[in-house]
Amino acid sequence: MPSLIAAGSRAALVAISLVAIGCRSNAGSPGRKAEYAPPGACESCHQQVAKTYRSVTMARSLYRPSEANVIEDYAGENHLFHPASNRHYRMFRRDGKFFQRRYQLDPQGREVNAFEQEVAYIIGSGEHARSYLYRSASALIELPVTWYSRERRWGMSPGYDKPRHWDFTREIDAGCLFCHNAYPDQAAGAAHYGSPTRFPEQLPEGIDCQRCHGPGGRHAALAAGGKAKPGEIRSAIVNPQRLPPERLMDVCLQCHLETTSARLPGKLRRFGRTPYSFRPGESLSGYELEFDHPPAVGFDGKFEINSAGYRLRQSACFRASQGRLTCVTCHNPHQTLRGESAVAAYRAQCRGCHPQAHSGTVESDCASCHMPKRRAEDAVHVVMTDHRIQRWPPTGNLLTARREKDTPWRGDIVFLEHVRDLSSQEHDLYLGMALVMDQADRRRGIALLERNATAAPVEALVELATACLGEGDANKAVRYYRQALDKTAAMPKVRYNYARALELAGDTAQASVELQQVIAEAPDFPEAHNSFAALLLKQGQTESARQHFEKAIQVRPTQAEAYNNLGLLLASKGRLAEARQQLEQALSADPSFAEAHNTLAGLLSRDSEINGALRHLAEAIALDPTYAEARYNFARLLHAQGKVAQAVAEYRRVLELRPTLAEAHLSLGVALAESRQYAAAVAEFRETLRLHPNDGEARKNLELALELQAQGR
Repeated sequence: MPSLIAAGSRAALVAISLVAIGCRSNAGSPGRKAEYAPPGACESCHQQVAKTYRSVTMARSLYRPSEANVIEDYAGENHLFHPASNRHYRMFRRDGKFFQRRYQLDPQGREVNAFEQEVAYIIGSGEHARSYLYRSASALIELPVTWYSRERRWGMSPGYDKPRHWDFTREIDAGCLFCHNAYPDQAAGAAHYGSPTRFPEQLPEGIDCQRCHGPGGRHAALAAGGKAKPGEIRSAIVNPQRLPPERLMDVCLQCHLETTSARLPGKLRRFGRTPYSFRPGESLSGYELEFDHPPAVGFDGKFEINSAGYRLRQSACFRASQGRLTCVTCHNPHQTLRGESAVAAYRAQCRGCHPQAHSGTVESDCASCHMPKRRAEDAVHVVMTDHRIQRWPPTGNLLTARREKDTPWRGDIVFLEHVRDLSSQEHDLYLGMALVMDQADRRRGIALLERNATAAPVEALVELATACLGEGDANKAVRYYRQALDKTAAMPKVRYNYARALELAGDTAQASVELQQVIAEAPDFPEAHNSFAALLLKQGQTESARQHFEKAIQVRPTQAEAYNNLGLLLASKGRLAEARQQLEQALSADPSFAEAHNTLAGLLSRDSEINGALRHLAEAIALDPTYAEARYNFARLLHAQGKVAQAVAEYRRVLELRPTLAEAHLSLGVALAESRQYAAAVAEFRETLRLHPNDGEARKNLELALELQAQGR
């Protein structure tokens, strides 16, 4: 009978996203050294403001962990079991450092698939929550567990509460960090569109003065020089209070206008804009364009963790104020008010427009009724103030516990507001990209992009190519990726996806050439090393392939696919113990990697560890019910154990998924013959020979089945 089979190497496309969590630009953003003062340069002249600003959550939006800033429980209730993914997490200290560790339990209760990483940065002030990042080479990766301050407990990070989640693999790009930190001093080209996001070893810690006041290098130099006039010094920095109301709001809305965190997308950066290129005083719509769900489709009242600006703009108070009501009407960005002083300050602002409201209750807390606290829909452990000011606030318990939802939107997308300077072609390009990026309406988006492809910028061509690949048209994808690279060559992430499209289109020779160029441009690009190694393996260059698989793992220890591929390579060389070790590492890196479960099952079955093999195959099928190879292998082991009826049922499921899998037809025929269902067995053996005319085993089994059928046995 055929032996167990393993799936071939799979390599995914890398994300090159236009949303605020992606890197979008052809031109590099100016480095901090060119325009910006060091983050602490303002303090010498503005000591009081600097002192009070430390109490503001923006100042504590990103920082390194230390014993002095611990608010979490690292010693008592520091264990979290996540039933949906069947994973345990433990958060702990060791030698003055902080870690998160994930593991699972095998049927005997022993820890397996263990993986841990050190916390490099805390993201979030802790006012509501604190999440965590670890460093892998020059990349930053999010950790899976968050501390929720109101509940005083650990929980899965927002977006992770589901059976399949990012675990230790969610890479943070410049767009993610844009609203959580001051601008880093990146190396030249680090923010270029299509380049892997790489961060310097030392990051600034927290939002600094210059995020709201603009680059302060010249202002600080003039002030320190002692020769400039006061007016010249003042004019060298932005004072948001002197901006027109709309531009003042844009300073806040650069981070606090999020229509949704769901897969829509919520925003796109303008063509040619880098993540760190927004400057206070310019129009936000000149930097990015916001998108939203259409009205009256069930999302009009959505309330999310970063929806303050979005909700405020829906308020009748805001619309009627004609620009007089802004974020800083109630919030002093330099100081946080708490308790009764905050209530009194907010009440005074409300009374300014509504002096007769609740006139008999001078001490009323206006905000608690008209801007009630609510549980966020996307970060379900967090309670926030609803900034949509409502005369009649929502009824019911607004703090009721929620479950995370992860339902992608399918349908139309609308611009949040009309943008006057967009031509009809630009309108269609941006809308087309929004429609394809998260697959809201990929076919309509492709049509809009193709209609304008001749003059499309690089970003639009890349999104068009990726969408075509998603629709299964590798040849079109190759064409549009090539057009994009002809416009701007130095885009390693785009070139990587181009190579993947070439391979899918059958041009493996050119795919290999392109991957070599990607590696030359970005040596720390793990996916490129893994994909190139897989091509080398097909060409029989096993030693070179091994080196590149190992390089992918060295750069990114969570590269489960590279571990799996290296395990397959070693197994093919008869180095079974080493192969098993690599596959166990693959599952430590990613317990949800179905291919590694399948491959490891093959090795275990060779060593007669049948129960272990069945367990891994059952896990692979649970993770991916459409995984035909794993189902076939599961059926094979059931068959070998004499569980013929169960094996027949599994073989049939395999053939529903993969009707052309000749091995499954052959094995099913054997099982049917063993059950004396000779006519059905003959049909399966004939189908095997139709698919593989030279299969000697199938021919012998066919002859035997025909003979037994004729004998009536």
